[in-house]
Amino acid sequence: MTIKYYYAAKQYDTESEAQAAVDAMKLRLENNPSDWMKVKEITGSAEAGWQINSRLLTDAELLNPSSDKTYMLHSPATGDTLMPLTSTELATKRDECRTAYAQLYRLNEITKADDSNLKGIEALITTTTDMSGYI
Repeated sequence: MTIKYYYAAKQYDTESEAQAAVDAMKLRLENNPSDWMKVKEITGSAEAGWQINSRLLTDAELLNPSSDKTYMLHSPATGDTLMPLTSTELATKRDECRTAYAQLYRLNEITKADDSNLKGIEALITTTTDMSGYI
């Protein structure tokens, strides 16, 4: 019997390794919004046409968007692309995109599976780190 643990689409040999991945993920969910959204600054207007800057914003810029800029956001988890967004709208969408990402990857549970005979899922394990604020 070969038991494996899966968390956020990655495989682990032990439950403790998977639980450690949950702790690392919680830090990323707090500090690395570029994991779940891609944002660029835009200029122009709907009437004159939008110009999209080619550079993706950094995590620091995503956590503190400038109030004098306008943005375009893409969420790989939902497939949505939204523009134009103010800094306030971007902050709101940042949280919504994080929730969609957390739900897509089921970040509140670890899957325990028997890989030796394709028996499949043995159990769903609730993470010891509270991830409910992201789901």
